[in-house]
Amino acid sequence: PCSRIPKTKEGEAPFAASNSNLAWNNNHIQFISGGKNGSRFYHSSNNGQNWSAQVVPIQSGAAMTGAFSMDAQDSNTIVIGGGNWDSVLNLTNTLTYSLDGGQNWNEVELQLPYLSCVKWIPNSTRILALSGRAKGGPSSLFVISTDANSSIEFESDNYISCSIASDTLAWLGGTGKIASFRIP
Repeated sequence: PCSRIPKTKEGEAPFAASNSNLAWNNNHIQFISGGKNGSRFYHSSNNGQNWSAQVVPIQSGAAMTGAFSMDAQDSNTIVIGGGNWDSVLNLTNTLTYSLDGGQNWNEVELQLPYLSCVKWIPNSTRILALSGRAKGGPSSLFVISTDANSSIEFESDNYISCSIASDTLAWLGGTGKIASFRIP
């Protein structure tokens, strides 16, 4: 019931970036919100009967800022990406992750642009992250190590969403195109 979900803040909403703002794993449902007044991570451990919401440390302050994309390896291991959709090249805190179900967040110390889609790479502590937006403009693809706070950047030709097929292969999607990417 909606009455059990914590009240939204003014201007808070879940963005529809890359169809990756919602995760379900067994009885755990998780989704993210963003907006001018900050971002939150919503979690239910009993199929939506009860909910909690934690603040996510990610860029905010304007209507199109905040958490845009998330991925959950399981109910505890979560990555969230986002930033400023109106200023994709603004380098700031656009990536964070949790290893305890969203109770504590670990900010990735790298200054990254807006991230439209983030995915955990299986069997690793690495994240695949895409920067770009459907209306075009600059874009990049990153393989980010949470252990070393380091990244490898690749040109992405404005791919804005991805799906992980294995620990060595991802599928990338953009406006009118699809590609495979061998994960190094």
